[in-house]
Amino acid sequence: MTEHKNTLKNLEQLLTGEGHRCEERVRAEVDRIRRLLMIEVFPAEAIEQVTQYYQQALVWLMDSLFSHEDECYCQLEDLFLFIERHFRSHADGRVKVPEVYLARVKKEITGNVRRIQARLVALHADQRLIHLLLDAHKIIHRPSHRVVSIRDLRYVQALQRALLDLVECPTPEAGVDEALRSLIYLVNYNAARVVSYHAEYYCSLLAGAETSAEKIERLSYALKKISQAHVRAGLCYNPLAPSLKDQLCGYLLDEIHHLERVQLLFVASGSRPGVVSTFKLKLETSVSQLAYLLRIFMETKVVRNDNVAELLRFLSKFVMTKRTENISVESFRIKFYNVESGTRDSVRSLLMDMVRYIDKASP
Repeated sequence: MTEHKNTLKNLEQLLTGEGHRCEERVRAEVDRIRRLLMIEVFPAEAIEQVTQYYQQALVWLMDSLFSHEDECYCQLEDLFLFIERHFRSHADGRVKVPEVYLARVKKEITGNVRRIQARLVALHADQRLIHLLLDAHKIIHRPSHRVVSIRDLRYVQALQRALLDLVECPTPEAGVDEALRSLIYLVNYNAARVVSYHAEYYCSLLAGAETSAEKIERLSYALKKISQAHVRAGLCYNPLAPSLKDQLCGYLLDEIHHLERVQLLFVASGSRPGVVSTFKLKLETSVSQLAYLLRIFMETKVVRNDNVAELLRFLSKFVMTKRTENISVESFRIKFYNVESGTRDSVRSLLMDMVRYIDKASP
């Protein structure tokens, strides 16, 4: 370790010595350091220490001695990036990015962001997804008092490469939105706002589901896709949060277990032992209209069952209305005995429509 400290001290003296900097000597010293790092056999416990020492020392030299790029600065930057490439597994991702290098990379990334946004808009991608993915780039545009780390920059560069690959290729068969969600899983974009987006997305998947069984089936398929999603190793947006995959799998499992419990409780409330059915008759009427129709059928002897409570339990279990999947027995009972005038009018209109249909259909 002492040899490496002396090496960097010599490099600093070349850069800060009196008189004009000797670019050739700086280049030669950087080449010598590069060769030294490549040929030296480091003890397992020393390689991480040496790598991180070079990282911190080079960042300090670049930020302390340079406010713009010149030949000497470029030599230091090349050495810094060489260490980043060849010793990445031993490097410290928390080390700050050199200021001059960061300023140049920001310009490149900002230009690519405009290009990506224009292309995604042209592909009619979901605006929420576009906003989420572009918002991730903001971690390298932090205020001056916040450090932009090597990990932050690695993440944004990996995300941007994946986005550029996506927008420059033909539109995937599954659609651009599905491709963007797969990309989010790939780069482990584990921000809270991404989880919130997926919670809304999963709710939209259930919008057309008519039964609990269908909802469970849709959520189970979503869980299967998340579980099988490819995730790039060593990459994450927030290193302090669980992976996006773990968060989404946990959310989906909670939703599935809740629906299964509700389903079992509903079945247990009125079915014979061993009889489990998730099929329901779906009616266009409201609960109030259904309750009044049942009352009419009972009072006109169309329905011969006398036990109102049993009828209400049976229908609440096997019938759903246009707005209510699980009819409350108590609510059904109240509407059966307390009929509003608006309900009478709507049921009369419904029955008249049926009569007109019969008249029209008669030969």
